[in-house]
Amino acid sequence: MPRGPPPPPSASALTALPQLSSAPLPPNPPPPPSVPIVLPQNAPTWLVSAVEDLTRMDLGCHYSLVVAALIPLESAAKYGKDDDGRLPAAQKGPTARPKVLAAWIRAGRGTKSKSQPTVDSLDTFVKEWNGWWDSMQPEWRERNRQGRWRIDPPYRKEWDWGVLETYGVNGILSVVAGIDFWGVAVLSEDDEDQTARWDNAVQDVVWVLEGLESTFKK
Repeated sequence: MPRGPPPPPSASALTALPQLSSAPLPPNPPPPPSVPIVLPQNAPTWLVSAVEDLTRMDLGCHYSLVVAALIPLESAAKYGKDDDGRLPAAQKGPTARPKVLAAWIRAGRGTKSKSQPTVDSLDTFVKEWNGWWDSMQPEWRERNRQGRWRIDPPYRKEWDWGVLETYGVNGILSVVAGIDFWGVAVLSEDDEDQTARWDNAVQDVVWVLEGLESTFKK
């Protein structure tokens, strides 16, 4: 895994990337634009191992933006050194963390096992993900006419991101892992509707990650 100063990803880059659900792909589509994943020299071992684990499979340009946004965010947050919290992880109920994430955490987040947990049912995972993700959104977030979380307003300094401002090994990393496992499962399904649902979630996560990073900028 190469190391060096992390590139400053921008949410505006999403507008320049193809929308996976906007039009059918041509018979031989060109490869998507690459997004470099570069870890800084002082990145902790847990982040290096997790990034290696979560980039084993090429899930396209949008997912690469998720990982590329995580790295400078964790760096700005000092890799959770001043944060002893963890994302909500209720074992039962509509807001519980998806089970596949619990399995990944038990496996050392890619350090104890080379095999990734698998999503057995996409419909079940999507329901679990939506319940968990929605429960963590701050009160000021609004939905658009399609019922998805809005990602168009500019970031504001006064916004309180609540529990999403949780960093380090027990923090926002789990969200990125969930998007990865979901994407791997979508690839095996070859279902346009499932792909569109995943792509919408990916773009929302990128917007949140970059919004969290903006809180560290003066």
